[in-house]
Amino acid sequence: MAKKFNVFIGTFSNNLKRYLESLPRSEKIALIILIQLALLAPLVPSAGWDFIATFRRETLSGAYGTRTFNPYPAYWVFQPFMILPPRLGFFLWNVVAVLGYIVALRHFKGKVLPFTLSIACFWTLYIGQIEGLMSLGLVLGLVAGPFGAGLGLFLLTIKPQIGLFSILFILFQRRDYRLLLVPATIYFASLIFWGWWIPDWIESIISRDLTGNPSNISIWPYGLVLLPLLFYRPNSLRIWLLVQSLILPYFPIYSLAILFTMYVPNWANIAFWLLYILASYYPLQDFAFIIPLLMLIQLFWREQKTRNSSIRHNKKVFHKIE
Repeated sequence: MAKKFNVFIGTFSNNLKRYLESLPRSEKIALIILIQLALLAPLVPSAGWDFIATFRRETLSGAYGTRTFNPYPAYWVFQPFMILPPRLGFFLWNVVAVLGYIVALRHFKGKVLPFTLSIACFWTLYIGQIEGLMSLGLVLGLVAGPFGAGLGLFLLTIKPQIGLFSILFILFQRRDYRLLLVPATIYFASLIFWGWWIPDWIESIISRDLTGNPSNISIWPYGLVLLPLLFYRPNSLRIWLLVQSLILPYFPIYSLAILFTMYVPNWANIAFWLLYILASYYPLQDFAFIIPLLMLIQLFWREQKTRNSSIRHNKKVFHKIE
């Protein structure tokens, strides 16, 4: 096991080194800014609210469901960070988050500069959210072997309203039941440790309505009309993630960070920043859904255009062969 771990670390380090060397200068600068944001945020007294006052408080107290609404096994992931002094734990938490983002940016060939400048990136690293860890889970789920992919699926379950569609996409694409062994084992162990915790967890979710939260960009239940797009674009993860952001009851804007590691138009970046800055003076946050909806329309149109072009090309090749 130790040998395999050392091989994994060595391969990861070499791949990361090659990725950094392949980046153009502007992207390298953006990556430095991204890392600095992650590492400097814990030094700001007002930063880390979600990490310290939410995740840390409930992990250490065991009073789950007051501020956090994660499945109970998630607290096993949180525990190593939460037992440390608050600022040190937040620092290491952000180190893991930024590594997760870098892995996702490399895998999805995302643009580092637009991602780093996005409100979602800033928000998650400043308040201490877990989308960076989930981005790592998504990549593992897509490309790792059964054990690593299973671990990735588990990481996606620690925030189900964000990871649900990613899990379904991975299972649909890979069609390998072995991917479920690791998360199933962890959740079975949690039932032995906590007992039948699921009813209490569900009750904590139902008891608090977050649909009116200012950070929510969902248009539930009207967004359900977008569900057919998943069947029309079964192989487009970006479409799946955008649809998810609009149809679930609660989807905070900062959770778009996972999508932004693969796709974030410059106009959307600017629009999100303007909207939430102006929302400090005017009640505009209720219109935030317009931006991901326009992103979905733009992406769907581009993919359809590419698809049509490919079909025409294939027809020309076929006619030449005839």
